[in-house]
Amino acid sequence: MEHSLSIQTDDITLAIYDTTKNKKLYHIDIALLGETQKHGDVLVSKWIHHLVNKTWITSEALYEIATIIKSYHPETGIDWPVTFFTVEKSHYLNTLASQNPVYDTLIGRVDLGQKENTDEVNSAIKKIVVERLRNYGIIS
Repeated sequence: MEHSLSIQTDDITLAIYDTTKNKKLYHIDIALLGETQKHGDVLVSKWIHHLVNKTWITSEALYEIATIIKSYHPETGIDWPVTFFTVEKSHYLNTLASQNPVYDTLIGRVDLGQKENTDEVNSAIKKIVVERLRNYGIIS
């Protein structure tokens, strides 16, 4: 089910609302928004990586949250392209899986992930990430 999301902030909290149900789905303290985690040799946004696994989150909402993270915590050292590669790759794999019932199991998802882990697919996803990050003003 697709959710219509609204991201709202005040000086203390970022809140994510489902506007169709007029319900708060999640909140994060503004002070914690800049938290990072290591991904290989780079830092990624802890919150983007956490939220990407929520069934109700949209890619657009994650990009909007990234703009808020960047505005409140500009010096985090987050590698935004690496952070959002995971977002876009997950979206891509979920879209493929939803179109073919053979991938509707855990083993099917693993098989799909391995099959789609090619230089061609990954390069196309990286291009999409950079374009979207630029469109949202997260990178220049």
